[in-house]
Amino acid sequence: MRDTTDRRIVKTKFAIRESLLEIMKQKNCNEITVSELCRSANIGRGTFYLHYNDVYEVVQEIEEEILEFFRNTAFLYFEDENTKNFRAMLRACLEWILQNENLSLVFLFSPKAEFADRFTNYAIELFYYHSLKYHPKKTSAENRYSTIKVFSGYWGAIKSWLEDGHSISLDTLLDFLI
Repeated sequence: MRDTTDRRIVKTKFAIRESLLEIMKQKNCNEITVSELCRSANIGRGTFYLHYNDVYEVVQEIEEEILEFFRNTAFLYFEDENTKNFRAMLRACLEWILQNENLSLVFLFSPKAEFADRFTNYAIELFYYHSLKYHPKKTSAENRYSTIKVFSGYWGAIKSWLEDGHSISLDTLLDFLI
């Protein structure tokens, strides 16, 4: 089937998103104006409004794409729990983070990003409910704290790895995390 998305639309949306990421390195989302975003993306306000209603809509679209990727990737792992599949899931997540490094640093790891906390809480809940299924002898509280401890450790190591400029290879990081 032929892709009916106009390349001009793809190019415009890409320019808007990339400009937003650059501006968000310096400012919070609520401080960014449509005019500022349009100047940075080198597009007119009318062009912007053909695709989005406001800056928050662009942010929301990016956040939903992030959640969708991680949700879909996690559920592939949850279908058949074993170390090999967990490693594959973690590799897929790390590869996505690397391919979307600028976006990841701004949305997932920036202390200014409201979404970073929302994502972390979402991921912990996802893994918590999974742990209840596979560790029924633990109490709910034990599962919750165990999940928080493990996820926080992984997430902190991944953040440091990104901030250090990938000082070790992805495979070495995976070996360390697994």
